[in-house]
Amino acid sequence: MIKIISGFSYPVGSTIALVYLCNQMNEKGYHCILYGPGNWHRDKCKSAKISEFYPQSGDVIIVHNINLFSIAELYNIQKKIEELHRKNTVDV
Repeated sequence: MIKIISGFSYPVGSTIALVYLCNQMNEKGYHCILYGPGNWHRDKCKSAKISEFYPQSGDVIIVHNINLFSIAELYNIQKKIEELHRKNTVDV
């Protein structure tokens, strides 16, 4: 299965492109799912919450907007994304 994981899933250009990519792959017969922390993408393509992501043998994983330093970090990706959001959040 092709699994796309994104650090952000808000209605911006990159998320829209990932939704399009996921839909195109599914239309061509490839099993693809987009995982993201938000809910915007959930009704736009085959998708799930980032908390539902789990890598399995044979998966093709596309990572967007998440700095990974090892494959092992994929097994706790939700924590990695929460750290990313904390670093990018500004108190006003």
